[in-house]
Amino acid sequence: MTMAQIGEELQRIASGYIYSSVLDATGIKGSWDFTLSFSSANLTKPGAGGGPPPGAGATSTTAATSDPNGALSLFDAVSKQLGLKLEKQRRPAPVLVIDHIEEKPTEN
Repeated sequence: MTMAQIGEELQRIASGYIYSSVLDATGIKGSWDFTLSFSSANLTKPGAGGGPPPGAGATSTTAATSDPNGALSLFDAVSKQLGLKLEKQRRPAPVLVIDHIEEKPTEN
Protein backbone atom coordinates (compact mmCIF):
# COMPACT_ATOMS: atom_id res chain seq x y z
CA MET A 1 0.00 0.00 0.00
CA THR A 2 1.10 3.55 -0.61
CA MET A 3 0.86 6.11 2.18
CA ALA A 4 -2.26 7.60 0.53
CA GLN A 5 -3.85 4.14 0.43
CA ILE A 6 -3.03 3.61 4.10
CA GLY A 7 -4.89 6.83 4.93
CA GLU A 8 -7.93 5.75 2.91
CA GLU A 9 -7.93 2.30 4.51
CA LEU A 10 -7.66 3.73 8.04
CA GLN A 11 -10.85 5.71 7.43
CA ARG A 12 -12.62 2.47 6.53
CA ILE A 13 -11.30 0.08 9.20
CA ALA A 14 -10.92 2.52 12.12
CA SER A 15 -14.19 4.42 12.00
CA GLY A 16 -14.42 4.42 15.81
CA TYR A 17 -11.23 6.47 15.93
CA ILE A 18 -11.28 8.52 12.73
CA TYR A 19 -14.15 10.83 11.82
CA SER A 20 -12.63 12.77 8.90
CA SER A 21 -10.31 12.31 5.93
CA VAL A 22 -6.78 11.03 6.47
CA LEU A 23 -4.29 12.80 4.20
CA ASP A 24 -0.71 11.71 3.55
CA ALA A 25 1.69 14.48 4.54
CA THR A 26 4.77 12.25 4.98
CA GLY A 27 6.29 12.66 1.54
CA ILE A 28 7.27 8.97 1.69
CA LYS A 29 7.23 7.35 -1.76
CA GLY A 30 6.71 3.72 -2.64
CA SER A 31 4.48 0.89 -1.48
CA TRP A 32 4.61 -0.99 1.80
CA ASP A 33 3.56 -4.42 3.03
CA PHE A 34 2.71 -4.35 6.74
CA THR A 35 0.45 -5.65 9.48
CA LEU A 36 -1.31 -3.30 11.89
CA SER A 37 -3.03 -4.65 15.00
CA PHE A 38 -5.12 -2.48 17.31
CA SER A 39 -8.14 -2.75 19.60
CA SER A 40 -11.62 -1.46 18.84
CA ALA A 41 -12.29 2.08 20.05
CA ASN A 42 -14.79 0.98 22.71
CA LEU A 43 -12.04 -1.01 24.50
CA THR A 44 -9.72 1.98 24.78
CA LYS A 45 -12.24 4.47 26.22
CA PRO A 46 -12.21 5.34 29.95
CA GLY A 47 -13.89 2.66 32.00
CA ALA A 48 -13.42 -0.03 29.34
CA GLY A 49 -10.79 -1.85 31.38
CA GLY A 50 -13.35 -3.24 33.79
CA GLY A 51 -13.33 -0.33 36.20
CA PRO A 52 -16.18 2.12 36.46
CA PRO A 53 -16.28 4.96 33.95
CA PRO A 54 -15.33 8.38 35.34
CA GLY A 55 -18.25 10.06 37.07
CA ALA A 56 -20.18 6.83 37.62
CA GLY A 57 -20.39 7.25 41.38
CA ALA A 58 -16.82 6.09 41.93
CA THR A 59 -14.26 7.77 44.11
CA SER A 60 -11.73 10.03 42.42
CA THR A 61 -9.02 7.37 42.87
CA THR A 62 -10.97 4.57 41.18
CA ALA A 63 -12.36 6.89 38.49
CA ALA A 64 -8.88 8.06 37.49
CA THR A 65 -7.57 4.51 37.08
CA SER A 66 -9.05 1.35 35.68
CA ASP A 67 -7.84 -2.20 35.40
CA PRO A 68 -5.53 -2.59 32.41
CA ASN A 69 -7.12 -4.62 29.63
CA GLY A 70 -4.24 -4.78 27.15
CA ALA A 71 -6.14 -2.70 24.59
CA LEU A 72 -3.98 -0.82 22.08
CA SER A 73 -5.46 2.27 20.46
CA LEU A 74 -5.13 2.94 16.74
CA PHE A 75 -2.88 5.93 17.45
CA ASP A 76 -0.51 3.90 19.65
CA ALA A 77 -0.46 1.03 17.13
CA VAL A 78 0.40 3.33 14.20
CA SER A 79 3.18 4.89 16.26
CA LYS A 80 4.66 1.71 17.73
CA GLN A 81 4.16 -0.69 14.81
CA LEU A 82 4.65 1.60 11.80
CA GLY A 83 6.73 4.44 13.24
CA LEU A 84 4.19 6.99 11.99
CA LYS A 85 2.17 9.65 13.79
CA LEU A 86 -1.45 10.54 13.16
CA GLU A 87 -1.93 14.23 13.82
CA LYS A 88 -5.20 16.15 13.73
CA GLN A 89 -5.01 19.32 11.64
CA ARG A 90 -7.57 21.79 10.39
CA ARG A 91 -7.78 22.04 6.62
CA PRO A 92 -10.23 23.71 4.27
CA ALA A 93 -12.85 21.33 2.91
CA PRO A 94 -15.74 21.76 0.50
CA VAL A 95 -19.07 22.21 2.26
CA LEU A 96 -22.59 22.18 0.88
CA VAL A 97 -24.76 24.88 2.49
CA ILE A 98 -28.54 25.09 2.12
CA ASP A 99 -29.38 28.75 2.59
CA HIS A 100 -33.04 28.73 1.54
CA ILE A 101 -35.90 26.28 1.29
CA GLU A 102 -39.48 26.70 0.04
CA GLU A 103 -42.14 25.31 2.32
CA LYS A 104 -44.29 24.32 -0.67
CA PRO A 105 -42.85 22.75 -3.81
CA THR A 106 -43.17 24.75 -7.01
CA GLU A 107 -45.01 23.43 -10.07
CA ASN A 108 -42.80 21.99 -12.82
